[in-house]
Amino acid sequence: MASLLKKLVLAAAAAILVGCGGTSVSHPAYVRLFNGFTDRQDIRAYFGTKLYDAPGVQPNVPFGNALSYGRSPSGPIDIVVNPYGDTATTWASLTSQNLVTGLNYTVVGTTNAGTRTLYLFEDGVAPAAGSAFVRVINGAGPSSTVYFTIKQASDNTIVYQTASTGLAVGASSGYRSISSATNSYVLDVYSTSTLTNAISDDIPITLQEGQPLTVVLYTGSDGRVRARTGVDVRTGG
Repeated sequence: MASLLKKLVLAAAAAILVGCGGTSVSHPAYVRLFNGFTDRQDIRAYFGTKLYDAPGVQPNVPFGNALSYGRSPSGPIDIVVNPYGDTATTWASLTSQNLVTGLNYTVVGTTNAGTRTLYLFEDGVAPAAGSAFVRVINGAGPSSTVYFTIKQASDNTIVYQTASTGLAVGASSGYRSISSATNSYVLDVYSTSTLTNAISDDIPITLQEGQPLTVVLYTGSDGRVRARTGVDVRTGG
């Protein structure tokens, strides 16, 4: 009886690991996928032959999903996204992407000028004493360029704002260093460089030393810009 119970426990543990991509990929890279397509439908994504599956995110990845790392084959692979119920239709793809074993990546899917597009970003930044890092990715397709400010929540002091050129769709701000004397901030998004008439509600973000953060902007069903945040890996240190 004890032997049977032990076998059942081990089988259950193995099932959990496989469901999270835990044992099914050798020498993996680590990827997280964001569904910001304006179709607002569930999608499925393949990294090479591996179906994207990450803790807290089902294989039928919903619109506006949480950012969570799963495992991907490394080396040259194709990344392909389908509507969840139609595996014969390709919505967007990135071919011959060289993912490096042990490195971390974020893939953002958005609709830009009516075309569904995937954008790939490598994650990770070297730590710096007394600083936190934040990166903003513009996946808000209907707005070709956005502008944003990051303010301290306590007194609205601006600690970062975009340049006059703004942030194009599919582009990243890169990691920005911000003093970590406080950790509560608010991000606001605008359609013009005058930084008036916000196209988002206040987006709260929490920054901590040693925990770089990515903010992915996307367009909600009401046309307002919304965001998903996810803690990234750090490198070095």
